[in-house]
Amino acid sequence: MISAGVQSTDLSLVARELGDLSVIELKIPEIYWDDEAAVSLLVEYFTRRRSRGDLFYSGARFERLGGGGDAEHVADSFDSNDLVAITTLSVSLEPHGAMNLLTDPEGHWARLLSLIPRDARLENPGSDALMEEGGPAWELWERLAGTKQYPGKRDGSGPVVAGKLLARKAAAPHPHLRHPHQATVRAVEDGPTLLDRAGCDPAGGQRCLP
Repeated sequence: MISAGVQSTDLSLVARELGDLSVIELKIPEIYWDDEAAVSLLVEYFTRRRSRGDLFYSGARFERLGGGGDAEHVADSFDSNDLVAITTLSVSLEPHGAMNLLTDPEGHWARLLSLIPRDARLENPGSDALMEEGGPAWELWERLAGTKQYPGKRDGSGPVVAGKLLARKAAAPHPHLRHPHQATVRAVEDGPTLLDRAGCDPAGGQRCLP
C-alpha cells in the first residue's frame, strides 16, 4: 500500500540473520511517529477524492470492498471481491491461480479459513496455536506463499500476494497475515475503536503504530 505523501519504499522490511533466527525489522519513517502528521496522512489516504468523485487512492478500498473479506458469508472462502481487492494494492493472481482460489478444488482454503476464528487477534496469547507450525493460519500462509513444505503454490501467488490475500480475511492472526495498516484502516472507518483493534494503549506508555 502507498500511503498519502509517503512512498511505499519508505516502509521497508529488512530480514536479518541472527544465528538460527530470522528477524524481520520494520523501518518506519519518523513522520509516522508524529501523531498529527500521521493522522493527516491517514485522513488524506482514506478520504481524498479525484475530480470525478471516486477515491484518489485505490488501496483505500482494500479492506471494505464488497463488505470486507471477513464478512460472515465469505469469511471461510476466497471470493471475487478478494481478488479485485488485492489489485488495489498493485498485485494480482494469474488466471489459473485465481480460479483455484475461487473453486477450491482440494478444499484447503475453506478448511483452513474455517478453523481461524473471525475474532482472533494476533496479540492474544490464545491465538498462538493458530500461528504455530502446523496450525491453520500457519498452513494457510504456507500454502499460498508456496514454501518448501507446500511447493505447489497457485499461479501468480507468493509471499506478497499471500500476505495481501490474508489481510483481506481481517481476523486471521498469522504474523504474515496482518497488514501493517489494518488497525488504522478500521480506526478511520469505525472511529474510536482503534485501541480495541490495535491492542495498544498510548495512555499507558505504549507506542501504537499509525
